[in-house]
Amino acid sequence: MMHQQTSLKDIDFIYYIRHYARLFWKWRLYIIIVAPLAAIVSGLIVLKMGLLKRPPLTVTTIIGLDNPKKRNMDDFSISGQNNERLFYNRGFIYKIVNNLSLQLVISDHSRYDIFDSVSVDSTAAVGLYEFKIDKKNINNYTLLFTNQAAGIKGKVIESGTISTLQRLSVQGMYLKFAEVFLKDPQSFTFSVLAPRFAIDRILGRLKVINPNFQQDRYYITLSLEGTDYPLITQVVNSMSDLFIAQNLENKKKRMSKTLEELERQLGIAEQQSSLSKSTLKAFLAQNPSVGLSQGTQQSMAELIALETGSYESNANIEDAQTLKDKWKNAPADEKVPILNEIIVFLQIRGNIAAPSLQSNLTQVIAEKESALNNYAKSHPIFSEIETKMNAINSRALQALDTYIAQQKRTIAERNMSMQKITSKLHGLPSQELQLAELQKKQEIDNDIYSKILTRYNEAKVSVSVENSEYYVMEYALQPFPPSKMQQYLQCLGIVLVCTLLFGIGPAIGFDIIDKTARSEQELAKLLPYRFLESIPKITMPKTEKSKQIQPYEGEILINTPDLQPASAIELFRSLTTKIQLDYYDNPDKSMVVTSLEMNEGKSTVAANLAISFAEYGVKTVLIDCDLRRGVAHKILNVKKSPGLSDYLFEKIKGQSITIQLPLQPTTIQNLSIIPAGQLSDNPQKLLQCAALAELKKELQENNYFVIFDSPPIGVTADSAILSNIVSKYLFVIRSGTTNVVKLRKIIHKDYPMIEKKVIGSVLNMCEDDVPKKYYSYYYNNARISKRSQSS
Repeated sequence: MMHQQTSLKDIDFIYYIRHYARLFWKWRLYIIIVAPLAAIVSGLIVLKMGLLKRPPLTVTTIIGLDNPKKRNMDDFSISGQNNERLFYNRGFIYKIVNNLSLQLVISDHSRYDIFDSVSVDSTAAVGLYEFKIDKKNINNYTLLFTNQAAGIKGKVIESGTISTLQRLSVQGMYLKFAEVFLKDPQSFTFSVLAPRFAIDRILGRLKVINPNFQQDRYYITLSLEGTDYPLITQVVNSMSDLFIAQNLENKKKRMSKTLEELERQLGIAEQQSSLSKSTLKAFLAQNPSVGLSQGTQQSMAELIALETGSYESNANIEDAQTLKDKWKNAPADEKVPILNEIIVFLQIRGNIAAPSLQSNLTQVIAEKESALNNYAKSHPIFSEIETKMNAINSRALQALDTYIAQQKRTIAERNMSMQKITSKLHGLPSQELQLAELQKKQEIDNDIYSKILTRYNEAKVSVSVENSEYYVMEYALQPFPPSKMQQYLQCLGIVLVCTLLFGIGPAIGFDIIDKTARSEQELAKLLPYRFLESIPKITMPKTEKSKQIQPYEGEILINTPDLQPASAIELFRSLTTKIQLDYYDNPDKSMVVTSLEMNEGKSTVAANLAISFAEYGVKTVLIDCDLRRGVAHKILNVKKSPGLSDYLFEKIKGQSITIQLPLQPTTIQNLSIIPAGQLSDNPQKLLQCAALAELKKELQENNYFVIFDSPPIGVTADSAILSNIVSKYLFVIRSGTTNVVKLRKIIHKDYPMIEKKVIGSVLNMCEDDVPKKYYSYYYNNARISKRSQSS
């Protein structure tokens, strides 16, 4: 089922304007008191939170990382992964703090708005410094120092004149003022922190996002938040430069160690190569006629290839074992870099488990860094991370053992192949066999020397070229602060929202959950039945003594002299006319007047409606069917008995009827009443008997318009029982009291037989003064005219 969207044309704006105008008028006292208080308090909170000051903004630099898949596959080019952890190293950050003198922190100002250059060393006194300009003589200044821990408060450490001021030379500090500040000097405060607190300030506002090789993201984002925009930009760019320089320095150290090792291996290989070459040369000089056949040369080539491969496999096994031993002997906090070396070692050599291990390691490291930023170290999440890390360690060592075992199997297979070739060569003459051995050794030694020399030359090139695997992709740019107008508007918006939220929010909140109606428009929105009339609150007339309208809580009839408001009479006449028009072609002139709950005025409305019918000349009878708490006899001032219950009880018993029809006349012409009678133990049994239908039929034969005043439909089912003998139902809704939603639900779900017979609803005791003014004007004019004629 498709729901149609509500268009602007379907919205009744006039209804909502009137509704909320009436609502706010009702809550006017609360709004007048609370709204200004909410505005004042929210304004103070805005000032306290510093929302009118420069907001903290974030600057970001991006550091690129060479794709590890495209790197040289030689061991000397392998650098440690996860170097981005260096950003959280306190020693690294201390270098930044020291280089940029970040121990000095200025409140409410940018550093470069006041100082052109700043230098702070370890001898600077830690504490609060106040630069004050004398209010009496603005050319004089004083620098005060406070250190609560040392018991120093407001100590004057320097004073002078602004006109000669160029810099502050305090112990451990050199502060040169900016030209902009000297042109318009002002008081300010700054603090000198201990280095560890300055480092903590950086760490607390620093955010690093690591590379993600699995997603092909080969860069680091470094972000820093602060209100001193030029300074944080300088800090984050300096951190990126220092990071690259330090990684390059670490790489050079690794390369230098590799170069030394290669140089040592190259010397040994060169000696072996020279020795094997001279030995072969001497043999050929002594035996010039000895040579090798083509088949022997081919076998020797195979044998050389096998021995060279075995040499490389042994070297790989040795490197793998070294990494394994290095990991086992390393402290717990140094195992991660070595684990990463193991993974890179396996990845270079084509191990299928290496990519998965690298991805898992990167993910776990990221999880640990996130946990460190958000949880205490005692949190259970660190145990989970440690378990994951142990699993990666176990898998990596297992993969390394598998690789070593695979290399050993390869060596064994090569040894078997070499034995076969060697056994074949043993059938050669002794001199030819000796020549073959010497040539084999010479070629193997030359090959080893050539490979080591190649690696040595590549390492020398890498050392000579200052090229780090990290590079700055994009330096941080200084952010632009929001304009003052934008900040004022933002703060004004916050104050306005708080004022509306606390000033009129409760009124709207209670209105949303309010299921009552206070006007014709509201009732039409909530109840899908015809609206007939709004009846205002009726009060007693003015007394001669007080000359004021006296409120009256009881039932007031419309035939009371000087009734207030006079419009009530005309409203009941209007209601009567509408009902009569509805009964124009209906021979069954009977109706039930009821409500949802007690004390909603349905008996008074029923009595006044009966009076209005009678004044139109319609023979009317009001039957009080509330056999529990009937009050119609009190309203029309008649006896309670004999009444309806007495009549029906005698009918059910089948006794001779001593009371023919319990009709009692009233003081109003054409109006009779059948009161409720004596209290009955089982009212529903009496109302369900056929005698009530016969009574109604007899009254209609005598041309009576029958109005049943029944109990509330939300309290008892008596009203629903009458649906078999009446043609219409009129519901009385008390303004601001009746739960209209509950009434609609009861009618629709519990008593559907009533829903078809609802003639409409009346809004009782409403406060809408529009019809009141009109009818009051009309009625008062009529009274004045009548008095003039009589005089």
